[in-house]
Amino acid sequence: MQVRTWQIVAAGLLALTGCGMKQDKFIENVTEADCAYRQACLDDAVLTFSGWQDHDTCVGDVRAEWEDRASGACEYDKPTARDCVKALEEQALACPGTELTLPNVCMNVFLCSDTGTDAGTDTSSDTGSL
Repeated sequence: MQVRTWQIVAAGLLALTGCGMKQDKFIENVTEADCAYRQACLDDAVLTFSGWQDHDTCVGDVRAEWEDRASGACEYDKPTARDCVKALEEQALACPGTELTLPNVCMNVFLCSDTGTDAGTDTSSDTGSL
């Protein structure tokens, strides 16, 4: 596993944007933080198999995942989005466990009013598997 400190620091600097961030900026920031987390914490064999050892490939795949979450008719929560990016950055530094998971706060960035749940994720646990 390689820790790509510059990616974690860059994502951290991008996240420092007041009380919240616009949705398109969140997608950009969370993609960087999520890839930094994956590249820092996943085994090299998993990165190779997924194609994520290349930063651009990781960004493309992860951006698509987050854009899919954002595409529903759900409410976007700016302060929670900021907290999600920060939590991913912190998680990348710690690499908790062997299962790749999203911090719980990230499950509440996109809330759907018709179901009371977040977009595209299972809320039955306190972390969401990626």
